[in-house]
Amino acid sequence: MPEEPSVFSPFSHAPAAEPDVASEPHGPLVLTASIGAPVDAAFRALTDSIHLWWPLGQVSTWGEEAYVEFEGDALVETGPRNETALWAQARGWQQDRWVELEWSPDAPVLEASTVLVELDEASDGALATTVTWRVEDAHPRDTWSDAFERYVRFLGGRTDLD
Repeated sequence: MPEEPSVFSPFSHAPAAEPDVASEPHGPLVLTASIGAPVDAAFRALTDSIHLWWPLGQVSTWGEEAYVEFEGDALVETGPRNETALWAQARGWQQDRWVELEWSPDAPVLEASTVLVELDEASDGALATTVTWRVEDAHPRDTWSDAFERYVRFLGGRTDLD
């Protein structure tokens, strides 16, 4: 059995379980995956590096030339001419554990009421984090799933997207 790397790299492609998708036709969209990354790296990838994995080519006001980031508690897209669009506002968060976003009803991309991202460390001491996205009123569901898969892949998980 190959030895596990001692240093996490977001560019590694550690094997990960296929995301579990649980939803009712009109209930929340719940996406879960286990990734071979520490919880602090998974949190930073979500909050500090969203611009590196978010599918701007498919989900954006201004396309691939735009930039998406957290500005304080706001998730904002900035266009090529410095125009901005508010996507969501953080309702609360706990460093390295969870973030809850209230999605803007005027957001030009995707639809949801709230998005809760939870991160849980493996209890057995392994270098693994369980990531769960719970998206209330998600639309379109497949696009939310694609964004989740890109996040997981950015952290070295699932690699069968393209």
